[in-house]
Amino acid sequence: GGGVIEPLTGQSMMVLRHPRLEAEAYEEGSASKMSITPDMVPGLEEDMGIVIGQKDSFMMFKDLDLTGVKAIGGTFAVTSAFVKGGQVEIRIGGLEGELIGTITIEVALAGMDMESLAATLTKEIIGRHDVYFIFKNDDEDAGSMLTAVDRIEFFNKAVDD
Repeated sequence: GGGVIEPLTGQSMMVLRHPRLEAEAYEEGSASKMSITPDMVPGLEEDMGIVIGQKDSFMMFKDLDLTGVKAIGGTFAVTSAFVKGGQVEIRIGGLEGELIGTITIEVALAGMDMESLAATLTKEIIGRHDVYFIFKNDDEDAGSMLTAVDRIEFFNKAVDD
């Protein structure tokens, strides 16, 4: 200070997000959100929100800090009776933005399973970015249900792809 006025001070606040996000909490997208109840799915014990990933649909989470993140994954439906499988492209900055990872959804013949799948990022990403998850499968028709997503997770260690 200059004697008459107090010294100027400042502070900033950072809001931390949990490393696990419910998929249906995305901020922008064309993928469909759906609520599943126990009477709809045998064995389900409580209500569950999911995102239906149709061919070329997407979901986007705004302003995520990717500093220290080494891999991104989630919980995906893999039952062939319901989904076709494919890839989930992970991009930053836009639908045509930089590709930083790809999660492969391989379908299974039996069960009603959701499976944890992840991809190690292609490089270190610093700072805050809009993160896009784009559902792809060149072999399927438009509107095909490729997978359903329960949650998205961010890991500070690489994963075995």
